[in-house]
Amino acid sequence: AEEEVRSGSFVLIHVLLAGVCAAFLAGDLFHLYVAFEVVLIASFALLGLGRGAERRKATITYLLPSLVSSMLLLVGVGLLYGVAGTLNMADARLRLAEAGPSLAVSGAAGLLALAFCLKAAAFPLHVWLPASYAAAPPPLAALFAALLTKIGVYALLRLLTLVLPGEASWLGPTLLVLAVPTMVVGVLGALGQWDMQKLLSFHVVSQVGYLLLGVALGTPLALAATVYYLFHNSVAKCGLLLVTGVVRARRGTDRLADLGGLARGEPWLAGLFLVSALALAGLPPLSGFWAKLFVFKAGLEADAAALVAVAAVVSLLTLWSMAKVWVYAFWGEAPEAAAGAAGAAGVAGAAGAAGVAGAAGAGRGADLVPLALLAAVSIALGLAAGPALDVAQRAADQLIEPTDYVEAVLREGG
Repeated sequence: AEEEVRSGSFVLIHVLLAGVCAAFLAGDLFHLYVAFEVVLIASFALLGLGRGAERRKATITYLLPSLVSSMLLLVGVGLLYGVAGTLNMADARLRLAEAGPSLAVSGAAGLLALAFCLKAAAFPLHVWLPASYAAAPPPLAALFAALLTKIGVYALLRLLTLVLPGEASWLGPTLLVLAVPTMVVGVLGALGQWDMQKLLSFHVVSQVGYLLLGVALGTPLALAATVYYLFHNSVAKCGLLLVTGVVRARRGTDRLADLGGLARGEPWLAGLFLVSALALAGLPPLSGFWAKLFVFKAGLEADAAALVAVAAVVSLLTLWSMAKVWVYAFWGEAPEAAAGAAGAAGVAGAAGAAGVAGAAGAGRGADLVPLALLAAVSIALGLAAGPALDVAQRAADQLIEPTDYVEAVLREGG
């Protein structure tokens, strides 16, 4: 909303992005903890800028699990330091390998994994995400969905492949068990929603399940598929939530029962929604098809056919939920209430979703530009799936065998 812009939301967004970048660049566990805290402070402040009881409730719902996660992470980092005598990930790998498995190492691994699963919104620690994301302005929800759960998954990747590749062998099977209910609960929750943003918020949880499946399998193809899936999902999910913002701007609501006829009145918006929706559901030739195909292939190669079957059913249910949005919001006839709300009341209600440009009416075409760019990335990532997978495979090879990374870090540190 306009008052949020005046209160410094742009600055907070840059602080949030700095924290996300720091998390991906962190070379030791304490720096990773600090990066997570920067992200937490910025995201909490962004959520707290809004007014209204629902927004305040969402802010508290978001904050409390995040604080618990931070506490678990800090305790886990301290316990691991007590065992290894270092927090540098490369150095800790060597020292923990020399020390061998122990109760303290398993305890530290459990605390760290629990903290990262909470940040990634894995089942059964996912309840906070739909409750908080659904109340955020769509642009903010898009930013959160694209980045925040992904750094939790990335941290799990680093924990399993670099810090504790052999000292906590139970972590992989545990994540495998969590992946299936994360997918299923997320997609079933989405099917039960009638607000676009709430529906898409549940899909954030469901998609985390696919990522956990790839991390848990741990094979070269599975990790490459996870890296590819991270990029695909960030783009598709961001595009869909931004579509929600434009729909709110032009109709004053995102409730499916109050929409209809958008495909005729807003053909470009409908087309851009369709690209991101079909990418999320996994239809060819878009990026989601290849992302899921790579995960399925990795699962079959790892003799996890039952898990692949569940993931395929979840993909069909995802397509069903996207079809539900299409039928109710973009097809059919616009209800009289929605048509009447498309004037001044709709513009007023859209301020939080589309910003000052949408309210002024001058940016009616400009608000489709970021949607078009994201849709183009989904198409390009699908058409160039082979080269993109090659890049992801190189990243996966370094995750599985980080000898060069360890040597470079220790040589530079020495």
